[in-house]
Amino acid sequence: MKFTWKEIFSDTHRLTRITILTGIALLLSVFSFGGYYYWDRYAKPNDISPEEQSLLDLEKAVRDNPQDAQSRLALAENYLMDRRYEEAIHQASQVLVAIPDSDRAMLVIGVGNVYSGKPDQAVAPLKKFVEAHEGTEMANRDMAL
Repeated sequence: MKFTWKEIFSDTHRLTRITILTGIALLLSVFSFGGYYYWDRYAKPNDISPEEQSLLDLEKAVRDNPQDAQSRLALAENYLMDRRYEEAIHQASQVLVAIPDSDRAMLVIGVGNVYSGKPDQAVAPLKKFVEAHEGTEMANRDMAL
């Protein structure tokens, strides 16, 4: 059964016209949902993880205010978690220049040296870290020790 466009848009073929328009609407819905699903799940414009974004924010904070030891220490700890040991050691060393008794910086330096294959350089900072924490009231429950 073949129809011409003139016949389809006449009043006698109303059901055919409704069926065709419903099919077109259904196809548009399926394609628009498929496009949105692809964009939502697979097409990321920046494709940057929250961890990487956090690291970029900390790096910017250190660049903006290099004297802020807490930002440097947070950056060093994030570098350590990201397995960028040399950079973690460098940042923690900068913190030790500003705050010589920073136990967190000593821990980062010690652990960074262990993981980067320099255990002999890790002994002194880790020993200082243990000495700083062993006399505390909750030393037996300190997870860092």
